[in-house]
Amino acid sequence: MARMIDIEEQHSRLRISFPYDRELVAVVRTLPDRWYDKHTRSWLVPLEHLAFVISKLEAHHFKHSEDLRAYCADNQAKVQELPAPAIPTVPEGTLTVAQLNHQARLALRERFAEAVWLVGELQDFDKNRASGYRTFFFDLVERPYAGASEVARIKAVLFEDDRRRVEEVLRQSALDVRLRDGLAVRVLVKIDLYPQNGRFQVIVQDIDPRYTAGELEMNRERAFRALEARGLAGLNLAQPLPVCPLRVGLITSYESDAYNDFAHQLAQSGFGFALTVHHANVQGVHTEASVLRALRYFEERAADFDVVAIVRGGGSRSDLAYFDTEAIGEAVCRLPLKVICGVGHQRDVCLLDLISTSTKTPTAAADLLIEQVERFWSEMEDRYARLARHATRRVERERQRLRVASAVLERDVTRGVERARLREARACDRVSAAVRRRVEQAERLTQRAEER
Repeated sequence: MARMIDIEEQHSRLRISFPYDRELVAVVRTLPDRWYDKHTRSWLVPLEHLAFVISKLEAHHFKHSEDLRAYCADNQAKVQELPAPAIPTVPEGTLTVAQLNHQARLALRERFAEAVWLVGELQDFDKNRASGYRTFFFDLVERPYAGASEVARIKAVLFEDDRRRVEEVLRQSALDVRLRDGLAVRVLVKIDLYPQNGRFQVIVQDIDPRYTAGELEMNRERAFRALEARGLAGLNLAQPLPVCPLRVGLITSYESDAYNDFAHQLAQSGFGFALTVHHANVQGVHTEASVLRALRYFEERAADFDVVAIVRGGGSRSDLAYFDTEAIGEAVCRLPLKVICGVGHQRDVCLLDLISTSTKTPTAAADLLIEQVERFWSEMEDRYARLARHATRRVERERQRLRVASAVLERDVTRGVERARLREARACDRVSAAVRRRVEQAERLTQRAEER
């Protein structure tokens, strides 16, 4: 869309259209009796202000439609009769503000005739995307190193066509970088001064994606080396994974795809996982603070958990860099719970991948826990089977001993009974013999008595 002034003669009004430009909107707002037509995304001004509109917008390089030029040609006298804005008298040897800004702009353009490469950190960039602006206005900030206080700042503009070209360069680079606040960039810029408000600024025309990718890697390496120098880098990695990690703490954006994938995978396993989620921003300028809050929450309740997982969905390499801070790294290293990282990126790594148990996706992080519980369950089943086999053998041995003992007892009892019967029979024989002898003795005595 070009900057255009058109005429709607039947409605006695002018239609002003242009690609969105925040500063140009401010200029148009100074036009008398103007109003915005949201359906056509253009501004309307009564035709009676034609001369004022043309003179006001001339410096902003607005084109006139064929209908407008024809109208002006047909109504030259009438147009000339329209009131023109009053021009203040300026003493000789004195500059107006516009003249000063114009001359300063010319001097800048002469000194910086060619575009230059500039490095800096993006600030106030994300709000443009959130608001739907086509032209992006933001700042470039200089810091001696990541996280340090800024030492310089400059305004920057990225027009719609240049923005599309820059985004295409990033897509074609295969380095997987997305422009965002806090990102270190090397950009090709034209130095400029916007005369309407005297703002010194740079106009971004191109970008070097390899510089940004290198800066991201260097910042991650710097944070890791700092942790390593303090003896912290390997602390969490050295912690063994609990044998049965059923009490799981989860740090992620609540109700995100990453949360749903992780929770669904645990639920489908059939094991009794107890999942506690603490919301955290997983990208953006608030990532560090919210992740640190979540880590402190689980640190204070370490006795209630077996393991903590930090997960997020897919994203660009520059999105991962939000985790590459020494503060997050130190909190993870010092956490008394085993940390599982699943940041959802197949090709690149972040600091968490270097200092905790790394998986590539939230689903893979859940699978790691499920596999550990499955190993525990399998081991318990094996132990139960061994115990059952041992118990079965022991019972069989005892049953055999019992059968032997029963047979011995039965034999001994039988023998005892036989001996008792034998003794009884012998006793009976002796009693019978003794009775017979007594009877015989009595009979002899009786016979002798009768014989006398």
